[in-house]
Amino acid sequence: MVEGTQSGQNVWWRTQEWLIEKGREEKRRCEAMFIASSGAMVGWALNELKKPIVTYEWLKQCSEEHRVVPQESYKVLPFSGLKICVTGIPADVRKEMEKLILQNGGKYSAELTKNCTHLISDISFL
Repeated sequence: MVEGTQSGQNVWWRTQEWLIEKGREEKRRCEAMFIASSGAMVGWALNELKKPIVTYEWLKQCSEEHRVVPQESYKVLPFSGLKICVTGIPADVRKEMEKLILQNGGKYSAELTKNCTHLISDISFL
């Protein structure tokens, strides 16, 4: 779902209509793209739907150019919008996890703060 101004929603709908028509013209199926603004939505769409996740800017660019532009520079990474803290895990493993978090668009936190969205731990609290 696209949030924002009425004009932003109109651009989104016009772009969707154009993409559908373009797919018909070329007699091939036009794959649906998803726009996500939260980390949870990105993970769900990537894992469950197996669809690429692109930013709203991709839709605007497609609309401006009147064609489907390459998605690569508009893709949203799986951990976008997430701040992840890792605790109770050996330092060498934690360092590798930090690298993976950053490579996938997340932010790493060495300490648990109220700004962290996720906690990864080897400690059971039950």
